[in-house]
Amino acid sequence: MEDFVLSVPTQDCAFVKTLAARMGWTMREHRKSGLDEALDDIREGRVYKAKSVDDLFQQLEA
Repeated sequence: MEDFVLSVPTQDCAFVKTLAARMGWTMREHRKSGLDEALDDIREGRVYKAKSVDDLFQQLEA
């Protein structure tokens, strides 16, 4: 089985869900938004701080 992502306008979601049910397809709820992923990064400590632009570039080069 192959998975793929389909972006559908909000007003068409009911139609797509009905079609999927009739075809026997399974649907997962939406993926995390970029904001949700960013908040997860903060919670998990995957953030970096720089005192200045020069400090940022030094961190990037390391």
